Amino acid sequence: MRIRIKNLRRNIYKLIVLNISEFILFFEDKNSDTKYRNILLRRIGFNIGKNVIIDKSLSFYDPKTIQIGNNVLIRENCYFDHHIIIEDFVTISKNVSIIVAGHKPGTMEYIMKPVKICKFSWIGANSLILPGVEVGVNSCVAAGSVVTKNVEPYTLVGGVPAKFIRRIETPEFIYNQFGKTSPFV
Repeated sequence: MRIRIKNLRRNIYKLIVLNISEFILFFEDKNSDTKYRNILLRRIGFNIGKNVIIDKSLSFYDPKTIQIGNNVLIRENCYFDHHIIIEDFVTISKNVSIIVAGHKPGTMEYIMKPVKICKFSWIGANSLILPGVEVGVNSCVAAGSVVTKNVEPYTLVGGVPAKFIRRIETPEFIYNQFGKTSPFV
């Protein structure tokens, strides 16, 4: 009987690691869905703060090296490599990829540089964050951008590669998922 229970636990963990959304979708209540998803993510090694909402279909490489702060919203179909720090009150839209590893062009020399997304930042849908990038406090990355360099605090960037669009001097406040106000463009 103990062998069956151990095998069942091992298979559940494999299922969670491979596709956590399919396992979690069995919970009908949306609040419990988020609660149980976060519990399971913590069990497999994620460092997750309070009031974190992670939608279905999050892909990741190494959960033990991903740090997520408080009041963070991560939409579906995102991919996180390892060595990523996401601070408090960050919103990451659908289909965002954060990559921290690669190789130098023309060589096979492996490069790994961590990525940091600072407080009150917003990453638009279908964006790509490349190795070594730091997205500054209260910054916004426009949808479909490829961020290759650091984003200064209080700026809006966009394009391929992402370039400065404008400063965010007086941010507007909008109501977010957590019932608090957050500065966004």
